[in-house]
Amino acid sequence: MLGLGVYDEARQASLQSQDWQDIRTRINHAWPVPLAFCLGCNDPAHVKAATSTKRMAHFAHYKGGGLSCPWGEDENRNPDDVRASIYAGNQESPLHKSMCDQVLELISLDPRYELGSGVVDGYLPPNGGGRGRWPDVRFNLDGLGKFAVEVQLAPSLATEVVARSKYYLSQGIHLIWLVPWYTFDRVTRAFTADIAQEAGGNLFVLDDSAVAASLERQTLCLWAAWQADTGMERRLISLDDLEYRSDRHPLFKDVATPAVFREASLRRESLIGELVRTKGDWSSAIVHPVTGERDSDFDRLLRVMFSMWAEADGRWTNFLNRQENLTGLLNAYLNSQDGQCRAQIINDMLTRTRAVDQVRATVWDKMKDALRYPQISAEDSTISEAMSYFPEVYRGDLRGDPIRTDILPDWAK
Repeated sequence: MLGLGVYDEARQASLQSQDWQDIRTRINHAWPVPLAFCLGCNDPAHVKAATSTKRMAHFAHYKGGGLSCPWGEDENRNPDDVRASIYAGNQESPLHKSMCDQVLELISLDPRYELGSGVVDGYLPPNGGGRGRWPDVRFNLDGLGKFAVEVQLAPSLATEVVARSKYYLSQGIHLIWLVPWYTFDRVTRAFTADIAQEAGGNLFVLDDSAVAASLERQTLCLWAAWQADTGMERRLISLDDLEYRSDRHPLFKDVATPAVFREASLRRESLIGELVRTKGDWSSAIVHPVTGERDSDFDRLLRVMFSMWAEADGRWTNFLNRQENLTGLLNAYLNSQDGQCRAQIINDMLTRTRAVDQVRATVWDKMKDALRYPQISAEDSTISEAMSYFPEVYRGDLRGDPIRTDILPDWAK
């Protein structure tokens, strides 16, 4: 998978539900550009959500794909079939209409509500022309900005969830999804997990107690819910309690990003022992992520990156050679043939971590020279695999713009 490495059986078995959801959302956001490919036939793949306690999340071919795959092809739901099953063919349920009206009624109590900005099921044209959207509810709050509320009481395809999310983000509109209460169990319908992922793992619910709080506080109040280690947690909030950023939708507590970072940290720690044990023994070089054969170039790249990470984390270790400091290690690597064509990934690692302050000017001279050479693309399986160990560095969607100093580890700031 581009940017995330190879997911063999062992790695898939270690994934938690939040890890699967992150992968699923990444693939959906990238589509129609394929991001994941089957190891059996190299056809594009996606993640099918868990639908029961026995059918867990897993990679699958797209509809019509995998015809030549040694592991077999897949059958997928037809979007028209899904839509046809909702509300017995009707476009909206009475409960849905009632909740939309109630949301607008409650937010209009807020003194910051801009008169005339509130609309239920009205067309919203995009900035700059093109196809717009019909948000369930939209309104403006002075000081907080423009909002769209989507009330999702029935299943929706992940691609539709992503399409709405990307549209509102491109328009500078804060998107709030409202869903029914649910328990975060594996048997839960997949659409709620897809929606939660768009808000950092948060779900927002409007029930009778939230309505009562809204009337008392004269503003829209909602339940924010998220999956914690000990089970579901929730808190009654107003829109003022949310975190707002230009590069993502509002959230109360980001639980999705830490889950990705935890998985990467565990993978790094599991590899350190092997890097130490096999240092200098090229017959035991780390294997190529696809071919499974010993690959000295991939081995050297990983050792350089892990050494940079160790320096940034304040525990300098040279996993590659006998150089006494990071400057010596990088000067030698960037002067080598395999290092020159991998200078970009090294430059990104260096400039996005605290290791940047630990190297001398000679490194930047070597870097400048090395970057003149053609660089291996991030689509290369070895580059993608190496990057997957450090999402804190290479996942721009998680680092944020500006960078999220509140959630990144100190070494990646």
